[in-house]
Amino acid sequence: MSTESTTSGKPFTNIEAVTDTEVFRGLMGLYTQRDTLSWSRMQALGVIEIAALGGAFATRGPIAIWTIIIGSILVGFILVLIERDWQCRYHLREILDLVHKPRTIRLSPEPQWLTGKWVMRIIIFTLLAMNLIALLFVWAPMSPLQNRDAKTIQIRTPGQALLTYPMEPDKNINIEFDGTKVIFSATKP
Repeated sequence: MSTESTTSGKPFTNIEAVTDTEVFRGLMGLYTQRDTLSWSRMQALGVIEIAALGGAFATRGPIAIWTIIIGSILVGFILVLIERDWQCRYHLREILDLVHKPRTIRLSPEPQWLTGKWVMRIIIFTLLAMNLIALLFVWAPMSPLQNRDAKTIQIRTPGQALLTYPMEPDKNINIEFDGTKVIFSATKP
């Protein structure tokens, strides 16, 4: 073990004084940090995805479209960051395996065709595809999310009759139900 401090704030020049244990401990800490960072970013990706879809379906028109587009772009940026975390993590794993393999220690079983990394990619690309479908759904001129005529109130009765009443911005509208009868009235405030 080295008696010199490697954290004194000065540049460290005596590399021979660093033990293999210190190097291994540092690499393992960095490996764990990259793994934790990628999972934290995955959680952030989920929050952005929920916000983008929720915001798009809660609003209408251009705002909904831009919400999905910007949300998808942010998801793409976070995916790039996660991929970089995985790249750095696996680079460190190769170095750590140089220590583990002679001792017959394995950090995990041999990778199969469907690893956690590929499952997460499938989930992310499925979310992006869902964004595209949602974008087409919100963008459609006759989307069920949008009222076909924003200047009317539409009520469907239990007998499946469709009642339409025009809305006027300067009037309060009252709708009364009396059995099967519906009464519309509008008064100025």
